[in-house]
Amino acid sequence: MNKNARTDDVDFLADWCIAVDQFMFHASPEILESAVECMERARKNQNLRGLRMAYRDSIEFAGDLGPGSKVELNKILVKKFGFGLEPGVREIAREARAMLKRGKIETADECRLLETRLIKLCQKKSRPAEIDAINKLLASLKKPMHD
Repeated sequence: MNKNARTDDVDFLADWCIAVDQFMFHASPEILESAVECMERARKNQNLRGLRMAYRDSIEFAGDLGPGSKVELNKILVKKFGFGLEPGVREIAREARAMLKRGKIETADECRLLETRLIKLCQKKSRPAEIDAINKLLASLKKPMHD
């Protein structure tokens, strides 16, 4: 990835996470300030990996919003970025399916993604076959995955 593309990705991810944080934490100024400081520090340090994790987390957290709040957040995101939460939700599901198909977890990020996906599926009580497949794949880990 060239430097300009990396900077563009970092800026997009930081701006996205800040927009979601502003929506989620508007009633808690201290939490909002801390979250924005964290995103700005990641931007300054060009921490693409950390911002990708924060982006995924923001999509997961937004999934827990009530329907009205989710619609409101989507409107904000579409206005600012041209799209809402759905592309990120689909990407996370696609990445999880790719790991299941491959039958192997290669990184700590992949492990976290599958754990988060498993929690969401269990909360919704949906896709029992995928829940079972994720459980088996996570159980197959021989050692803990660390960064």
